Amino acid sequence: MSESTQNNESRRQIGEYFRELRLTNDFLMLPEERTWLTRQPQNPESKKVVLYLGCNVLRTPHMVQTVTDIFQRLGVDFVAVGGSTYCCGAPFRQDFPEEALALGERSVQYFNEFRPGRVVMWCPGCLAHYTETLASRFACPVQHVSEFLAENLDRFPHLSRVPKRVALHYHSREPASERQAASARRLLQAVPGLELVEVGTDPRLGRQCTLGARQTLGGDLYDGILESQIQRAVQSKADVFATLYHGCHRVLVHYQRRYPLQVEHYLSLLGEALGIAHEDRYRRYAMLADTNTIIEAAAPFLSANQVDPETARRVVQRIFVDRKGP
Repeated sequence: MSESTQNNESRRQIGEYFRELRLTNDFLMLPEERTWLTRQPQNPESKKVVLYLGCNVLRTPHMVQTVTDIFQRLGVDFVAVGGSTYCCGAPFRQDFPEEALALGERSVQYFNEFRPGRVVMWCPGCLAHYTETLASRFACPVQHVSEFLAENLDRFPHLSRVPKRVALHYHSREPASERQAASARRLLQAVPGLELVEVGTDPRLGRQCTLGARQTLGGDLYDGILESQIQRAVQSKADVFATLYHGCHRVLVHYQRRYPLQVEHYLSLLGEALGIAHEDRYRRYAMLADTNTIIEAAAPFLSANQVDPETARRVVQRIFVDRKGP
């Protein structure tokens, strides 16, 4: 393959990845609900914190709405950025390493232009990728959002009771995973009335639940580990199986059809204690599990975002029914 042909192929695959991501978000949000930056402004205003959302969390935008509302309640001077403009490059690291590095370098440059005191990252994969490849390019410290929020618990306003029994799904592949899980536990333990139960984890699950991790370990084994966690949660009489990462959430919401518990993101529980509520539309579509029914439910969003019917059907079938999306 010539260099020109290879470059064209890399651009095509990267472009297709971002198109599908945007289309999934189009199913889930009205244009006016998008409050994060998707393009870098010229001469951006200085912010104490850059909240870096990454790309894939935009498939579960209720998490973005929740975390930005929490930051606002805490009085954080921040800007939220995400989407293809701010891609870390990790999804393309294996197949297109040069392009991946260029994407990551551009994003770090954009972060630095805000002159922040800290970059707070949502995605554990993005954080690990930057730490491994571009740590020296950052002009300030970086950390995961769970750790940032746990460090700022004293800034939280009054938390209302959330009388629920919660099993936290977490990962233990590396020390960073364990720190993030500990931070999430600390946040949940601060909620009055919320009771945590331990169901364990398995380092073989990787950094977070993804279709790629499932393929690497083997589908039957991977699914069996997750199923056993959920069964332990049910046996412990948990009301909620709480997810820590967006990738895990997209995998685990499908189990809610078969087990008597709610799959919630842990910050949705924290948000509930703060009076913050945003519908998990990804979970709603996953529960419907039928292409025509999902398209009907998503009609207001598809119309507002001008998604044509043929494209809508293809995305629904791939992401919500066949579950072949990233």
